[in-house]
Amino acid sequence: MAKKVVVHHEALSVLSNICSSKQKTQGCLLGYRNSSNYEVVACAKCQDGWNTNDIKQYLPGGIYIIGVFYSNAVATDTSSIVRDLGSFGLEKILVEGEDLVVCPIGIECDTVAEENFYLWTDGQTLTIPTVSISRDCSLDSLLTIRIKCPIPLSFELVTKADIWKANLQKEIHELCNASQSRSVLYHLKDSDILVGSDQLCGLSRDSSCSDLHSHIKTGDGFGEGGRKSKKEQLSTLQFSMYHQINKKSSFHAVPSCCPVIKHSLGNYKSVEMTLPVDAVAVVSRDLPVTDLHTVLSTAVCHQLTAMAACIIKDTVAKSEKFSKPVPYHFQPGGLQAIFSVVYLQNMTEEQLVQRRTEVHRMLGLPENQPLFRRCNAVMFHEDRSSYGYLINPHTGISSQGVKGGTQYLVDGLYSYHHYMQDRFDDNKWGCAYRSLQTLMSWFKLQGYTEKPVASHKEVQQALVDVGDKDPKFVGSRQWIGSMEVSYCLDHLLGVTSKIMFVSTGAELTTKGRELALHFQTQGTPIMIGGGVLAHTILGVDFNDVTGDLKFLILDPHYTGAEDLKVILDKGWCGWKGPDFWDQHAHYNLCMPQRPCAATLFAGLLGLGSSNKD
Repeated sequence: MAKKVVVHHEALSVLSNICSSKQKTQGCLLGYRNSSNYEVVACAKCQDGWNTNDIKQYLPGGIYIIGVFYSNAVATDTSSIVRDLGSFGLEKILVEGEDLVVCPIGIECDTVAEENFYLWTDGQTLTIPTVSISRDCSLDSLLTIRIKCPIPLSFELVTKADIWKANLQKEIHELCNASQSRSVLYHLKDSDILVGSDQLCGLSRDSSCSDLHSHIKTGDGFGEGGRKSKKEQLSTLQFSMYHQINKKSSFHAVPSCCPVIKHSLGNYKSVEMTLPVDAVAVVSRDLPVTDLHTVLSTAVCHQLTAMAACIIKDTVAKSEKFSKPVPYHFQPGGLQAIFSVVYLQNMTEEQLVQRRTEVHRMLGLPENQPLFRRCNAVMFHEDRSSYGYLINPHTGISSQGVKGGTQYLVDGLYSYHHYMQDRFDDNKWGCAYRSLQTLMSWFKLQGYTEKPVASHKEVQQALVDVGDKDPKFVGSRQWIGSMEVSYCLDHLLGVTSKIMFVSTGAELTTKGRELALHFQTQGTPIMIGGGVLAHTILGVDFNDVTGDLKFLILDPHYTGAEDLKVILDKGWCGWKGPDFWDQHAHYNLCMPQRPCAATLFAGLLGLGSSNKD
């Protein structure tokens, strides 16, 4: 069967941006592979003297280096491509029995297209595969797995000549070997399933990973009383790791009748810590469970290697103070891949600017917006259930938009704020405050600020501070509107907003293109106020031929518990037609603008300069 190469649109855009710089560069293509397809989901630029661990430490299990790209080609004939490949160092990444995707790009080219992709077969033959560009969400069709386990680490501290670094790397190497050995079993949470390198408990050996969800005894999803849907089947599978320390095969070279005791005496300083391993793997649903141990252990090894690299890079050993390395998982820039980055626990976001910039540049991502700050980390379903507020409730809505329309939605995460939350009674007067809180949560969850979402009193004080209200306004139950919301965003977060005025609710039906453009370019939720009510607009469904328009509304007037099923079934979050608005009342829309690093907001981001994350 002829092999096919699928290139995701986002990865293609990154490749085009990298190569449009007109500078010679080379790197690796990252993605998924099976017997017939290679799926390119991202790329990573290679520096001089690179090795595979430089890239692999960021990769979850299930994502591989599947190819190479380089922009020093002056022609695209096969003979010149083969000649160029000789200088790349393919021996570092060639896997026996696997082809490599090759993407040569002329240095004068501005874009990358299907015709730039080849397959390097058997380390000697260049072929032209079937290539297609995809806009589908690859992660939705895969299973995401988390392996969480504390692993003790101990190594001798010798500060002279940085010997401690070699000691640390040796211990990490041994931990990696242990995680891949027969003595390690991976346990699926809330089930009887154990997965080993040569043993399997709770499943038949002909099972696939798609069977794993059915063996979990308790559902997760959105929590007790929450809506059970197809998304529950897409929730994260959680594994823990067990090390069978008394396994006889570990001592196969020692006679069974001879007890062995190893005792070493000596005085030395040591570093002891518990590594909070939280590794991710992404696998196909039809992957045989017999192959799962390899994927899980690979994910753990990648993270252990990343933790060692982080400790070595950011620790000053002379102080003899070692901070714990903590992993975070990111899905940046719409790429169909998850990347893991390890930061030392005691380092601030400002201290991590250079590190984050390095990751941006390696992955070819823009440096003018935060993508790898701690608060940008992926919020898995199990994280959302413990967050305290519902995250992105609109994702549970089945499509109810406009026939033939296109949906333009909020970009990223926000939390739902409504009446009576936080043990505070604001029923019948606080809807605009709650909409403002939802807007502020978007900037916090996107990593544009570390400030907490403001309370009602803090909002009122901000309006006094900017001179919009008298001091007696603080502590009152007075309403606020769209203009006050914009003042607070500016004063508290440094965020500017555009204000759209419409004289009647009926006029909102003519604003489809403007609202669609806002969600395309800014992606922020919109606060709308009119009459005595305020709402949050999360998106629009717009048919640019007929002009038909619907609004995705998040209603802050809800007074119940954080029950997603009730909120969706009762329409507190849902698609609304033009008749939802008072046809005779005037409305003001506060449309926050996504901050640009070139603005004064760069200071709030903790940026080293105007073009870094």
